[in-house]
Order: sequence, then C-alpha cells, then structure tokens
Amino acid sequence: MNQTFFIPTEKDIESTARDFLSLLRKYKVVAFYGEMGVGKTTFIKALCREMGVEGAVTSPSFALVNEYEGNEGR
Repeated sequence: MNQTFFIPTEKDIESTARDFLSLLRKYKVVAFYGEMGVGKTTFIKALCREMGVEGAVTSPSFALVNEYEGNEGR
C-alpha cells in the first residue's frame, strides 16, 4: 500500500496522525521516506503520542529500524 498524506499546518499533525493510524490496523511495519528536515521525526512523535508510547522517540533518519509499541499492543 502506498499512501500520501499532506499536512498543511503544524496544527494538523495530530489529526493526520490519528487518520494515519486508522489505516494501520492490519500493518505492523511502516517505512517513511523524505528529505532531511521535512518533519518525519515530528510526525512520528505525533504517531507515538496517539499510540500511547511512553518511551523516547528518536529520529528515523539515523537508524535502520525504530520499534515502538503503544497501549493495546498497537
């Protein structure tokens, strides 16, 4: 599945994260692609907040894999 999301303003990050998560129910692995500085880390932090992740969230740009588990095993 290839899906594109546009986030017009910083205020829209949280709602976009919720919309994105609603599509992930059957997927366990997600890949993010983007130039440095486009907001991947900011968006992933919003996703993790929505998922209830309590640990540290790090930049996807400098790791091969970052694994996060939220509440309810999501």
